[in-house]
Amino acid sequence: MSVALSDVEASIQKLIHTPSFHSKILASCYGDELRVIKYTPVKYLESTLKGQKLYASSTPGHTWGDAVYVAPIACPRATMMYGSAGIVGALKLSGLRFFDATDSAAVGLYQEWISYMRPLFLQLTTTVHANDASQKLRNMFRTRFSIDCVIFPPDESCAHYVAPDDVWLALTHWGPTMEVAHGVTTIISNLRWCVIGTEAFESDGLGYRALIHPAQSTGKQFTHSGYSTLEKDILSAYTSTGKVIITEF
Repeated sequence: MSVALSDVEASIQKLIHTPSFHSKILASCYGDELRVIKYTPVKYLESTLKGQKLYASSTPGHTWGDAVYVAPIACPRATMMYGSAGIVGALKLSGLRFFDATDSAAVGLYQEWISYMRPLFLQLTTTVHANDASQKLRNMFRTRFSIDCVIFPPDESCAHYVAPDDVWLALTHWGPTMEVAHGVTTIISNLRWCVIGTEAFESDGLGYRALIHPAQSTGKQFTHSGYSTLEKDILSAYTSTGKVIITEF
């Protein structure tokens, strides 16, 4: 190697800092808290709210390894593809360490660092087990540098929902010996159900495609209705032009 690993790590340490550098993070801060949103399938809503815990996933293939994946509230639509129930919570910022993977220099240093991590680097680049190696390398990286949150650009696109300047967050759930871990976590507190989505999505290449907006929504008039008036409101929509009822409870 032309550069010593210690020099690469020293350069990485200089890039780990507080989140005050990123506009979407700044726009989502309220005092010493960062407000975040996670969309989840409705079947998980009751248990999440009752337990006041989210889950740090260990499924191989997630962008930055085992983590709780959320978006800052300033990116309110950026993860709607993953569930219709939007849960908002607060992340205490004091003392947290952030790695900005929207910065090409930071990503370049990560890529340089993993090249020293053999045999995982060989598994990543030369075998069919790349997802497993990638998961382990990213967990090792975050553990090595005590990274509480990775800020990164969305890697699954969806027109009209994921904006070019949106960011996603990978929040670390720390194990008992301060290693990146998975499982239920209270890293995000004061969880509240705040949104129910009405859009539908399907996979489309390396991202998603929205099925309703704007292809079907353009030119429509949307009106809210409750259970007690639903029949009347549906009949009204049927005899009108371009009227669609959104049902409430």
